[in-house]
Amino acid sequence: MSGDPVGEVVMLFYASLLAVEDAPREQTRKLMQIAQDCVHRAGLPALPDEETYLRVRDHLSVMSERFRRNALAIEDPRSPLQPITGLQPTTGYSAFAELRAPQEDFLQWVARCGRSGLRLNPTVVHGGTTAAWETLYPGAQLLRINLSEDPAAVDQGLSRLRHFAADPFPWALEACGEPSREESGTGR
Repeated sequence: MSGDPVGEVVMLFYASLLAVEDAPREQTRKLMQIAQDCVHRAGLPALPDEETYLRVRDHLSVMSERFRRNALAIEDPRSPLQPITGLQPTTGYSAFAELRAPQEDFLQWVARCGRSGLRLNPTVVHGGTTAAWETLYPGAQLLRINLSEDPAAVDQGLSRLRHFAADPFPWALEACGEPSREESGTGR
């Protein structure tokens, strides 16, 4: 124990929640009571009630499944992204991935994607400039993908990203209100 009652209660709740997370749902009351007894013996305030444990557990289960499903979507061979060795998602809600089809001017490409409504979070922004990013990660065109998004939103984003990465010219014109080459009859 740390001597900080609030911190101790939070840590005990977290530790007891971890025990409840993997246990069968019907064991929740028993495991929660064990944690409550520990808190009581230590003279600390009571932990949350069973309903709170169940609500947090259910939320964590849903988010864990969403995280797993979205991480698999990024790793799929049809994905326009490829996971980065050493940066694969294991916990948390973000994954770093690289475009399978590199873009000539990554920052401009990301800006055009944004104007078309596709929300991307290029890690190049964290380097400040293309030159700074190239120094940190030579040749890398990384995007941070939010794995906590609704799976349908991730699928839609990956589909649009696949289209934009493969053929950036038509949608760039559409984003500016100009017709694509196909629409204007000029073709490729």
